[in-house]
Amino acid sequence: MVFHQKAKQEYTTSFVWYGLKLKGLEERFRLAVDALLEKLSQNPEYYSYSKVPFREAALRKFPFTIVFTINKEEKRVFIAAIYHSKRNPKHKFREE
Repeated sequence: MVFHQKAKQEYTTSFVWYGLKLKGLEERFRLAVDALLEKLSQNPEYYSYSKVPFREAALRKFPFTIVFTINKEEKRVFIAAIYHSKRNPKHKFREE
């Protein structure tokens, strides 16, 4: 799995924000993201296209979506965004 630099920043910013909101909430956020990334790495084609070539996988208890593409030749998943659903959607589709 390869992450766009801004996807890493989105994750880190959200992790810190949740930690400031309520003690332990950042850890629940981390676990939710990690669990979804694990599912995504096991079977990325399970998730549907939102805008070709991008696919999306939604977290259940947090308002975030993981936006990604699949490179079948290299057997690699590229995480374009860890996107908060209230943000402007034009920022969630990023190329490698």
